[in-house]
Amino acid sequence: MLDNKTIEYINSQLEYDNKLDVISTNTQAVVKISHDLIINTVKKFAKKNKVYLLDIGCGWGDFSNKLDLYIEDYIGVEPSIIELDRFIKISKCNNRSLVKGFGEYLDFIKDNSRNVILLNSVLDHCFDWNKTIENCIRILTPGGIIIVAMENSEKIPSRLKRFLKINVVHHGHLSYLSGVDLEKIFQYGFQTVEKKTTGFLFGFDYLTKRVPVSFKVMLTFNNVANKIFQNIFPNSGHLLYYVFLSNLGGLVNNYFENPFICPSCKNDLLFGRPDCQHCKLNIKYLNSITIDSIQLTKEMEVNILFPLFDKKETSVK
Repeated sequence: MLDNKTIEYINSQLEYDNKLDVISTNTQAVVKISHDLIINTVKKFAKKNKVYLLDIGCGWGDFSNKLDLYIEDYIGVEPSIIELDRFIKISKCNNRSLVKGFGEYLDFIKDNSRNVILLNSVLDHCFDWNKTIENCIRILTPGGIIIVAMENSEKIPSRLKRFLKINVVHHGHLSYLSGVDLEKIFQYGFQTVEKKTTGFLFGFDYLTKRVPVSFKVMLTFNNVANKIFQNIFPNSGHLLYYVFLSNLGGLVNNYFENPFICPSCKNDLLFGRPDCQHCKLNIKYLNSITIDSIQLTKEMEVNILFPLFDKKETSVK
């Protein structure tokens, strides 16, 4: 069973709304640079491969829209129904399957069924990032790539605080990883094909919330700062960016076309059907393209739904 702090955090993720975040022009610039790295990586991969993308923490579908021309098939996983509703309203793309759920629980997606997996600002928000990575490695086909973008535990402010023996508190996150941590995690069966850190001027966020500085100006400042500091402190930017290529052996099973599997009987699951055609397991859909996996996975019900229901019943009493 998960502890109360983790359950509280999960509850906040189920109701997350990115529109409530107040984002400064500097943060917008930092995020754009990171997002551009992701987009360029997928475009490069798409030159030689059809892209079957798993986007964990897909939010409102930013990457789904920007990469539409390069995606053959897309699965987005997101805990927040607010973000998923926004995804559907904004997106006009085809071949989209959405899942209300978490990266820790993906037993309804087949092994070797995706060749690109995106973890953008995900691992530091996971309540069990080890389990999320295990799922990614299982789902990724040989020759596929895992893209990781997230905050860096070795960013300059954190290093400075530790040097001064000041406690480092990571607000709004359950855990933090460094580039060294990621390289250890993916040291077997993977090749690091790209790595860098960006966002060296992230601290200017406080300034640009008070002093109006245009997005274009901050984008230029950030690009210049990244080029300078990447040579001086290459591992200490605010954000990590890594691309890992799977070198794991074995035959590539053709599960791209039908990537879903029944978590109960392990037979093929036809997306859109209200039950498993084999064991008759009831499949709950929030709409025509969104599975509610929280009620599909027994382990998730025990760890997430029941504690949340118990908490709500206790608060009512």
